[in-house]
Amino acid sequence: PQLINIIKEEMAFVGPRPLPICEGQKVPAKYASRFTVLPGITSSWVIAGTDHSYFDRWMKLDIEYVRKKSIWYDWEIAVRTVYLIIRSVKV
Repeated sequence: PQLINIIKEEMAFVGPRPLPICEGQKVPAKYASRFTVLPGITSSWVIAGTDHSYFDRWMKLDIEYVRKKSIWYDWEIAVRTVYLIIRSVKV
């Protein structure tokens, strides 16, 4: 389903992970810039390998992504995501 959203240009492959609407409405205003780019299937937060229970860390990584966004940064995140997937596959 997310690939269909990419084709419909409602989502990107790389970008901040989408939040349910009710949760997105509760995000503090200081993190509002994360909503200025399309949500993505993968993000810097996904590849950070940090404890995903820290909301502020997640939002800061999303804001950093918005600041650094470029085709090259997206490529780096995509490649690192593929590497993590391959590394996690048990043969």
